Amino acid sequence: MIKIVSKNINYIEVFDISHSFGKYFVSGIIVFKNYQLQKILLCFPY
Repeated sequence: MIKIVSKNINYIEVFDISHSFGKYFVSGIIVFKNYQLQKILLCFPY
């Protein structure tokens, strides 16, 4: 459902089947593996 199209130390860019979330700031390396983590990132858009 979630596809990671680009990522580096400063941000991770993801793309959903129906929505483009764009860039989200991360403080480290984050791997999308569960829905909870996904929702947390969505609360902090870059």
